[in-house]
Amino acid sequence: MVRMIEINLLPPQYRTVERTPLPVFLGLIVGLLLIGAAFVAYVVQTKRGVTLAQQKRGLELDIQEKKAKAAQVDRIQREIKEARMRIDAATRVAQERTPWTRVLSEFVDLRPPYIWLESQAARRGADGKGELRLACNARGTNLQRYTEFRQRLRSRTNFMYHFSTISGARLDVRLTGEQYLEPKMLSFNLTLPLAKVESH
Repeated sequence: MVRMIEINLLPPQYRTVERTPLPVFLGLIVGLLLIGAAFVAYVVQTKRGVTLAQQKRGLELDIQEKKAKAAQVDRIQREIKEARMRIDAATRVAQERTPWTRVLSEFVDLRPPYIWLESQAARRGADGKGELRLACNARGTNLQRYTEFRQRLRSRTNFMYHFSTISGARLDVRLTGEQYLEPKMLSFNLTLPLAKVESH
C-alpha cells in the first residue's frame, strides 16, 4: 500500500498549531515537580547533615574536654590522698616522738629563780598515752610562788602544746640545810599528761 504524503499549503498564520498531548504535558509537570521536590529534599538533608556533623563535632570536643577534666580531678584526688597519707605519717611520728630536750629547755626558761627542778621522769605506754613528772622545789613556803609558776607554764603555748593539762600533787614543806638562804622550802610535784595529736 502506498502512503500518501500530505502537504499543507496554507500560510503559517493559518496553519493549525500542533499541541503537546495532555497526558504528556501532565507527565512533564509531575516530573518537574518531582525533580524540584527531590532537589529541595537534597538541600534540606545536606543542610541537616552539616548541622548534625557540627553537633557531633561539638559533642566530641565536649566529651574530650570532660575526659581531660575528669583525669585532672582524678590526679588532684590522688595528690590529696597522698598528702593525707604524708600528714598521717607525720602525725604518727609526732605522736610517737616528743622533743624532750626542747620541752625541758622551755621549762628551764620558764622557771623563776626561786624554783628549781630536782628530778624529772617521762614515760609513754603502748597505747600512746604518757606523762611528764617533774619534782620541783621552791625557796620559802609561800604558796603564791607555786600558783604563779603553774600559771606561767599554762600561759606558754609552745610548752603546753605537748601536754593536755597540768595536774598538781601533794605539797610538802621541807627543812633546808645551812647552805640555803631560807630555813624551809616548798616541795611539790607536777604531772603533765601528754597531749594526743589528732590527725585530720
